[in-house]
Amino acid sequence: SITWGRLAIKRKRLLRAASDAKVANLVTLTGDFHASVVGDLTLDGAVLGSEFVAPAISSGFDPARNTALRAAPLVLPDLVFGDGTYRGYLRSTIDAQRWQADYRWVQNVSQVDAPLVKTAPRFFVLAGSPGVKKS
Repeated sequence: SITWGRLAIKRKRLLRAASDAKVANLVTLTGDFHASVVGDLTLDGAVLGSEFVAPAISSGFDPARNTALRAAPLVLPDLVFGDGTYRGYLRSTIDAQRWQADYRWVQNVSQVDAPLVKTAPRFFVLAGSPGVKKS
């Protein structure tokens, strides 16, 4: 989890409120980090939900930080995936049984009709089973 200023305190307050309200499978969508990040939302060791961070389409992630971001899931148990290599967007398909999140990365943001990267990952969250699964 990113700890900018008081973000960690506010994040814990939000998760506590969701837990107290018995919210099942909380999902958050965020951006403005300029990278693709997926993680579990945990409170006191319990997985409450999932977090998807969409990449930027117009501005890139610092390449010098990408190696650390890609390795972060090895040392941060709540982080499932991190990559700042590609720009693009996140497409979600939602129904009563699952939330599917497809990263849509473009090969070249300077080319109007640039093809999508074929290896962009897909994740899902199943109803009644908090936490992210990779497809």
